[in-house]
Amino acid sequence: MFKRTVFSATSIGLMILSGCQTEKTYEQKRAEKACDQYYHISTKTLDAGDSLTVAQCIENALENNLDIKVQEVREAVGNARRTAAVLAMLPEVNINETMMARSNEPGSSSQNVYTGAQSLTPSKSSEKTQNTFNIDMALSVIDFGLAYFNSVQARDRELILGEQKKRAIQNLSYDVAKQYFRVAAVQYAIRQSANMMARTGNIEQILEDIQKEKNISALRALDEKRRFINLEKKLRQYQVSYEDSCIQLKAVMGFRPNHRIRVDDTLLDRLNAIKVPRVELLEKLAIRERPELYEADIQRHISIVDARKAILQMFPNVRMFADYNDASNKYLYNNQWWALGIRTAYDLFSVPKTVFEYRSKVKEAEALDAKTISLALGVMTQVRLAHSAMMQAKRVYDLENKAYLVYKEQLDAVRKIYDAGGEFSQLELDGLEMETADHCISKAFALSEYYLAYYRLCNAVGVSCLDPRVLEQKIAAIRNQEHGMAVASGK
Repeated sequence: MFKRTVFSATSIGLMILSGCQTEKTYEQKRAEKACDQYYHISTKTLDAGDSLTVAQCIENALENNLDIKVQEVREAVGNARRTAAVLAMLPEVNINETMMARSNEPGSSSQNVYTGAQSLTPSKSSEKTQNTFNIDMALSVIDFGLAYFNSVQARDRELILGEQKKRAIQNLSYDVAKQYFRVAAVQYAIRQSANMMARTGNIEQILEDIQKEKNISALRALDEKRRFINLEKKLRQYQVSYEDSCIQLKAVMGFRPNHRIRVDDTLLDRLNAIKVPRVELLEKLAIRERPELYEADIQRHISIVDARKAILQMFPNVRMFADYNDASNKYLYNNQWWALGIRTAYDLFSVPKTVFEYRSKVKEAEALDAKTISLALGVMTQVRLAHSAMMQAKRVYDLENKAYLVYKEQLDAVRKIYDAGGEFSQLELDGLEMETADHCISKAFALSEYYLAYYRLCNAVGVSCLDPRVLEQKIAAIRNQEHGMAVASGK
């Protein structure tokens, strides 16, 4: 019974010390955090001002996106861990202050080894109350080496966090561009459809008048009504899609998704041809620039350092120490003194374990080499697919633009004949205008896909721009490296 009582009391004490939380406690905390988080998000609003460009949207996203904030915090944590690893190389320094008091005299006597009689009167060499001050410093060679290797690995992990942040920025830029061009295309379509609806707003009255005059049959009138109803349905679908796209764009930018956003859709009026380097050069550039490959190289170096740490642990541990002592005992001949020493220890039975640890780390580095090659192949595949998608998007746009120009030319000719009182009716003119606007919208969607394919290619290569003039130095470095390899191989 006593044991159970002690155990229960100990458990309750541990629960109190550990801060045990109940379901009700978490519910209250969640309610408090929900209020604070909602207020914080509500303050992140975007003013509905001028139309935003894709560059402005990306800039706002990099400044306000919470995922990037998390990456920045992780990078700061990595820097702090590296600093801690560097400080771990400092020698161990201990300061001790000891005070001891006893209730009786610390005396002692001696005995003759031959007779067994007491040889000297009892005496003492220390006081009843003593105070001792000690400073000792120790440095282990192996511990210092391990701390150095740990600092190297901490620096590598900090670099990995930097590469992960770089890739997160690239992915965020692509996500923003994807949502931006979706909003721009739908916004352009709404504008074109609304203009068309405004020009043909009285189409039902026109159809009724024509049908009364028996210029067209009832079936033809119903067919024309169906065409314009479909136009109105498309407009409604564009508006719904526009609202969804605005919400997603503002969310990825880090703003509260409560209002619509206006973007610059004038870039969809005409093609701005983008010149990119050859796909083979883009593959080589991607292998040099993609953060994932840098991360794999750094991770391999961490495994190599682990192998070096295993080699270091096979050596004897040499521990050097120095300490200073100050004692208050008046019976001591010297109350202050320094002590220096070296201690060497070698754990023989730990060597086999360390050897296998070394072998495992070497194999791990070899596996990372193979993984890097596989990752490079995947990067090249992504570049090829993105480049192919961009070329295909260009061909689709050319076809849509060709169709639009034909319809526009026909519409201009029909409008001239109609204005001159020719054979075409208002109904035929409105129908042709509707078909022309529909092809104009299709052209805009195709152009948005072309621009988005460019950003996808940038993301696959791992750069923010594919302008050959901007990439001139990097392209020159690739060519110089290829030339040097060709000279070295004798080709």
